[in-house]
Amino acid sequence: MFILFLTGYSYSQEKSDPRFETPYGDNESVGKYLEVNNTKFYFEEYGKGEPLLLIHGNGANIKSMENQIEYFKSKYRVIIADSRGHGKSELKTDSLTYNQITKDWEGLVNYLELDSVNILGWSDGGIIGIKMGIRQNSKIKK
Repeated sequence: MFILFLTGYSYSQEKSDPRFETPYGDNESVGKYLEVNNTKFYFEEYGKGEPLLLIHGNGANIKSMENQIEYFKSKYRVIIADSRGHGKSELKTDSLTYNQITKDWEGLVNYLELDSVNILGWSDGGIIGIKMGIRQNSKIKK
């Protein structure tokens, strides 16, 4: 199993790349909510092919990964969500843990009935990907 995990990134949630016509993170035509683990979990999907979960880091959201969505959507079925307590997803807990966030992402994989997934995660997103691999509730290809 191989999981890509990146650190040391910089982003601004307010800035949007003017090259993108798609309003990543606020796309009414593809954005959906899933009720998972007693919270509303917001996600978007783009492209076709093998499923690729893009998991943002702490304090970020879908929009912070718009360059990655734009690049990978031509090769993969990109699935990206606002992790619990970020962006459009609810917090609904008094303490946020990696285990809880991992269970939310596993709930999304189950909801979408994905046989296996690829994962690219930034910072906390990388940790979530590693935890998903350790827990083995979802088959991870790379």
